[in-house]
Amino acid sequence: MTQALATFHLSHGPKNRPTLVFLPGALIPQNAIAPVTRIVKLRAIGVGWLEGAGPHDLRSVAERVA
Repeated sequence: MTQALATFHLSHGPKNRPTLVFLPGALIPQNAIAPVTRIVKLRAIGVGWLEGAGPHDLRSVAERVA
């Protein structure tokens, strides 16, 4: 990531599987995706993209989490 962002673990699936990166927003709670990740056996982390100073346009957010 190009800028320090808060991350939080949602589920701890197998390390040999892909990790789902969840960008919570639009009033969706951080743990909303956790049950799905357990069903499909994926590791998942959430990224607190809205808590920082910004900017918060799509391009800027994509650059920060890339």
